[in-house]
Amino acid sequence: MNDNRYLLPALSAITLAVLFPAYWIGQLFLIGYNNGEPLYDDVSGLNLADLAFLLIGLLMLHVYLSLKRFLNERHAFTSANIPLFLIMISASVYIFGSLAMDTFMHFFGDELHLPWHKAALVGNTTALLVSTVVFGALDIILGIVLFTRAREFSSLLVAFAILTIIQGVFEVTLIFSPASFVIYPIALILLAILFLRQPETLEIV
Repeated sequence: MNDNRYLLPALSAITLAVLFPAYWIGQLFLIGYNNGEPLYDDVSGLNLADLAFLLIGLLMLHVYLSLKRFLNERHAFTSANIPLFLIMISASVYIFGSLAMDTFMHFFGDELHLPWHKAALVGNTTALLVSTVVFGALDIILGIVLFTRAREFSSLLVAFAILTIIQGVFEVTLIFSPASFVIYPIALILLAILFLRQPETLEIV
């Protein structure tokens, strides 16, 4: 029997695998272009990049929530619930906090002095660095938790767990965190394939 409950999560994972590296590579380009002035303009107001940022955040939340449900339903595995919830909470705080700051600067930035604009840029950069380290630590924890049991479930889940650990290690170093632009999309593609697989092991669980 066909089970299409995870079709939307699979499509979300594939879409995120495309948007995530495209957005962040674009942000790195803004840093190096014209002394970073376009990036300054980006964090000082609302634009299409913020819409892409919001979409990426919503897709992330949907994919991780779907992964939690997938593990709970298909494998009766709940040990990953806490790290997944922590990742979703951290992502929500960073995404909506950043968008709230951009919204504030968009409507009130013209009335504020230069130090406020500099503070917004510094705050945004600090939030990004802190969030990257937090995401890295949580990715390592999630990957280890999954790897301890993944071999009982699926080779795809093993591969996803290993990639998640590697991604986390790169993220906590900060300097090597751009490697996630490659690792994370690959992990998401594996997750999409996992979501689309039929529940062949339901009788064994």
